[in-house]
Amino acid sequence: MGQSITWTSRILRSLFAAVLVAVVTNGCAGAAEYSVAYALEVNGKTETGKIENCNSVDTCRIKFRTMDATADLTYFSNASGAGEVLLSIWGDSACCYFRDGNYSTSLDPNKRLHTLTIYAGHARRGNEVVNNQKLGVLYISLAVSR
Repeated sequence: MGQSITWTSRILRSLFAAVLVAVVTNGCAGAAEYSVAYALEVNGKTETGKIENCNSVDTCRIKFRTMDATADLTYFSNASGAGEVLLSIWGDSACCYFRDGNYSTSLDPNKRLHTLTIYAGHARRGNEVVNNQKLGVLYISLAVSR
């Protein structure tokens, strides 16, 4: 009886190790590095920049000088390699929102240029109609390499 328990625990450990290797290997298959070029137009001023060292492990951050706001880009991918970049932007209490009062928006990393209007106001609550004030336009260009 004691030998069958030992044998069973060895099989379970081997199975666990095989599953762990498969998960880690698949997770690395979706790893990506990307660069972000951006232009922000606010109140007649334009700010441009580029960040070269973004990756799918860390959040990539842009601190804008033209307005008191910060943008975070987070790359997500699945085992098949399909991905998306979640962009959120935040600043003072009235800033910053995207269409329909959303805090964040999803970007397709395969699309080279994204044009996003940034609004001040408040987030949508429930079913309310949000009529926020336009602050400016953010242009984002992504270049992904795997």
